[in-house]
Amino acid sequence: TSAKDTSLLLQRLYTKKQLNTEYTQAFLDSMLNQDAKYRRGLPSGFTSAKVYNKVGWNENIEWHDAAIVTLPNNKSYIVVVLSKNVGYKNVSMLAQNISTALPR
Repeated sequence: TSAKDTSLLLQRLYTKKQLNTEYTQAFLDSMLNQDAKYRRGLPSGFTSAKVYNKVGWNENIEWHDAAIVTLPNNKSYIVVVLSKNVGYKNVSMLAQNISTALPR
């Protein structure tokens, strides 16, 4: 897949064009309430946001994280990171930098 394809899928999910309201909410809830090991990348960097994410990784060789990020001001963004030899700590730092740059 590509980052663009992944972001389009998340956009369709967020705008309820992929599933009906009930299934959309169930899907988002499953992304928000995952085990902590799946929340180390983007969610740990967007500390004051609600982050609905899905990761895929092979330890530090590949760390992919795709998320719908909703800030306290209710503005939402889609962030997709497909990386190689970066690891979750750098993805978290990227999220911190993005969070700082976004309007509040």
